Amino acid sequence: LLNGMKLTQGQWLRGLTKIFLKDKEAFRLSEVRELLFGERAIQIQAAWRMYFVKSYYKKILRSALHLQTVLRGCAVRKDFRKKVKLLARLQSSVRMFWDSKNYHFTKRSAVSLQSFVRMYHSQSS
Repeated sequence: LLNGMKLTQGQWLRGLTKIFLKDKEAFRLSEVRELLFGERAIQIQAAWRMYFVKSYYKKILRSALHLQTVLRGCAVRKDFRKKVKLLARLQSSVRMFWDSKNYHFTKRSAVSLQSFVRMYHSQSS
């Protein structure tokens, strides 16, 4: 640290547990310390802001994806209900056609049978 500050032997003294600096050098060291603390504080603030913005963005992204999922589900269910109605209508039309065909066949058979029975009764009387 002392070599980094380029201090000569007369500007500082070393005790058993501490280093003593002259007032001029102590002031210079505190200025460097404040400058470094200011830079580190800015870096910490920038990192915190980046973390906060990233987490906010992820939250908004998750919300947007959930909203898209819900809307797509609603659209698919609406389309499904529409298709079910159309298929029910088609099924009804097909059943009506087959029932009509079966009704006409049954009616013709009944008329034939009645005709045969009437003819048999008219001959036997």
